Amino acid sequence: MRARRLDEDTLEISGIGFLEGAILWRLAAAADPHGSAAAEERLASSLTGGAEPGLDEEWKEHVLPELKALFASAVEIVRMDLVGSWLGPGSDAAVRVPVAHVEAWLIALNQARLALAARHKLTEKAMTRRPPDNLRPRTLARLFVDFFGGLQQLLLEAGEDPAR
Repeated sequence: MRARRLDEDTLEISGIGFLEGAILWRLAAAADPHGSAAAEERLASSLTGGAEPGLDEEWKEHVLPELKALFASAVEIVRMDLVGSWLGPGSDAAVRVPVAHVEAWLIALNQARLALAARHKLTEKAMTRRPPDNLRPRTLARLFVDFFGGLQQLLLEAGEDPAR
């Protein structure tokens, strides 16, 4: 999989194989924290971790609703980009991403990584171990977290270098 800048306004992620495509199409579901108290807490954690209840309450009342709206908007932008610009079936699909949407992609990918890690209790140590040869939900979550992190890196690199 690779990302390159097609022109001033567009990036293309190409070489998307069947497995990568299946994971990418699950981004919105992966980013959704509902049904997991750990994921909801991770995405809506308090500002001071309880050290300053007044400040935490202000954060919860004034900032958190906007943050949740930003997260939802970012996931929807990615979903619409996937639906609207998916190119080619099979083992070498591609998706076109407007440069103006790259920040939304980075937000959505990060949200999915945080939600999955919290939902499946993935620690730094667990992320550095060799993957087991089973496909339990926690193993698949680790695969998704790694994939979304790699895609974030590709988008950042392609967005920085117009010649790429």
